[in-house]
Amino acid sequence: MLEIYFKNDFTARINDEGVIAKGIDALGDKIADMLKNNEEIAKLLEDRAKILKEYMHELTAGTSKSATSLSEGAAAVEQMSASMRQVNARSDDVKRQSEDIKTLSL
Repeated sequence: MLEIYFKNDFTARINDEGVIAKGIDALGDKIADMLKNNEEIAKLLEDRAKILKEYMHELTAGTSKSATSLSEGAAAVEQMSASMRQVNARSDDVKRQSEDIKTLSL
């Protein structure tokens, strides 16, 4: 019987009335139950791993989208800054021209 168990076959039973035989049968039942439990846990872990993988894909996609939006926002801020520098330069030119006109009219 133990040779069969060593071959990972826990389905065989002695079906004898002896104490040792009953103990070995009980051991086989317990091992079979443990293996079933391990299989259930493995399936649960596999399901959770699939869910985690989906969440990671969503997170990666969200991160990429956020990075793109941030990059676009930074480009827009840079354009606004450039426009403000141009407006400031033009207002300085207008101010100089205004002062030149005042000087000429005096």
